[in-house]
Amino acid sequence: MARSPPSVPSKKPSTRSLTRQSGTFTRSTAGSQSLVRGLDLLRAFLPSVPALTNAELAERTGLPRPTISRLTNALVGAGFLVHEAQTGAYRLAPVHLSLGVAFRQTKSELALALPLMRKVAVAEKINVGLSTPDGLAMVYLETLRESRGPVQRQVTAGIRLAIESNSPGHAYLAALDARSRQRILKALEAQHGARWPALRKDIDKSLASHTRLGYCRSDAIPGMSAIAAGLRAPDRTFYAINFSLSAKDGDNEPLVQRCAPVLRKLVEDVQRAWDEMARVQAPAGST
Repeated sequence: MARSPPSVPSKKPSTRSLTRQSGTFTRSTAGSQSLVRGLDLLRAFLPSVPALTNAELAERTGLPRPTISRLTNALVGAGFLVHEAQTGAYRLAPVHLSLGVAFRQTKSELALALPLMRKVAVAEKINVGLSTPDGLAMVYLETLRESRGPVQRQVTAGIRLAIESNSPGHAYLAALDARSRQRILKALEAQHGARWPALRKDIDKSLASHTRLGYCRSDAIPGMSAIAAGLRAPDRTFYAINFSLSAKDGDNEPLVQRCAPVLRKLVEDVQRAWDEMARVQAPAGST
């Protein structure tokens, strides 16, 4: 009786292959915990909080003071932080501006989106913003302030907003696949504890709105309404485009109803421009 050939164990796909297939960065080796902590420390610096002491950094990051001290010492030595001798506080070093410019120059889709956004902002006299996720926050990449309404906010590029509490964050969640969305929702639940059920209720309402109407809405700021829609660039980067609306008579509902179709059309135009860019840049013979 002939023996069956020995079975050959199936080869598992490489993590690089999994990354290409899913669009989510995947590696089997562990990362550097010290590096992650140092980057989390840098994220604590915001446009509204440009200088922080070791004690303030410890409070904002939850890291022990000795760890903070080692990290700030290393970051000053590497040129990523500057120490103020008089106040004992730290500030971001100039290298971060170079990193920001390098980021913008690599994102060719922004050059296509911004003229379309500016045209809408000027024509409708509204504020139009473009944001992208960073961890559990949304970061404004651009904001065009053309509103003549009574409520004005100082929003600039670089401002970070919590994903769970604003329409761009909800729109981003709506644009995600179910598995990726669930992963972020679990992280938010762990972060907020007892506050989570109320926040989750608002998020679920926004997700249903995005499915039904094509946008999420927030009225968290008195006198102002915000609507946002999520979209994805050819390189699988997610974005949200949002309108900030403030009516002179205080009744934003007619303004929302007028601008909602404009938002949907803008998202379609931006997505079409991105898809065309991807088609033109695709290597010959690719599908």
